[in-house]
Amino acid sequence: MVDAAGMVATVSELLANLPSIMQGIQVVSYIFLVLFFGSIAVIGYRAYAPFWKRLALRIVFGFFSLFAAVSLVKHMPLFKDGIFKIMQLDMLATGVLASVVFAAGLVLLSRYIPSAPGIKKQINKLEERLQREQSRGEPKSMILNPFTIAGVVVILGLIGFSAMSFRGFPNFQQEVLSEFGITPEDLQMISSAMGGISSDGLDGLIPGDSISDDCGTVANLIIKHQDQLSSIISNGDYANPTIRDSIEQETGETVSSLKFGDIEGTRVVIGMTDGGTMCISTEQEVCFCQKVGTAAQ
Repeated sequence: MVDAAGMVATVSELLANLPSIMQGIQVVSYIFLVLFFGSIAVIGYRAYAPFWKRLALRIVFGFFSLFAAVSLVKHMPLFKDGIFKIMQLDMLATGVLASVVFAAGLVLLSRYIPSAPGIKKQINKLEERLQREQSRGEPKSMILNPFTIAGVVVILGLIGFSAMSFRGFPNFQQEVLSEFGITPEDLQMISSAMGGISSDGLDGLIPGDSISDDCGTVANLIIKHQDQLSSIISNGDYANPTIRDSIEQETGETVSSLKFGDIEGTRVVIGMTDGGTMCISTEQEVCFCQKVGTAAQ
């Protein structure tokens, strides 16, 4: 059963730290994308370069690829709707194409760059290393060598200790839901409630026999922009005693949170009760109410 009070407290804490969390995720994502795009672009560099120079080229052209992806994503004809847009697959695809173009440019740019001096320097380093290895001589036994035995013990020890403590791979979805006090069954109820907001299922959500024009507008907007509901819930509290009283009269439950947001210039209000009911309203009237969970007894 949903612990509505605990869920509200957890959401409040999450929202308070949301800017820092999102900024951290964005920084990590950009670093990953720079290295990923750069690894594709640097394939085109045909001239010899030491490790540090190739790493520098990878970072530089990875940044250029990310810059091109952000600038040119509007021209990407694919992955523009639904979950693909939320996952920013359009920008990822644009970045991959940009890095491939940069790789082609590096092939042309590096074609006649002289590499002989760098290759000779690397050969000299390898010859010095070979001489040091030859001077050490061959070990009497590769298996009974103390260093080999120590290495095997360290590796097998960590694997064995991990195996004794292994309880299966974590389920990220279940861990997040448990932090909000939501079970998989509760998630199915919430999904069913959100799925009910459709042109074929409005009758079961409308408190009354008819729907006003304003509520009809809100319903159409929610059907069209369901991905924006999470941003509405993350907004600050909405002070509207009339709507709060209307929701409590309609549901017979106490309103625990009231949020608002604008979709295409229309104000949408979302209320959650301590009994696990979600209501969607305009600024003047309650449009839809749906039970999405039951408070813990």
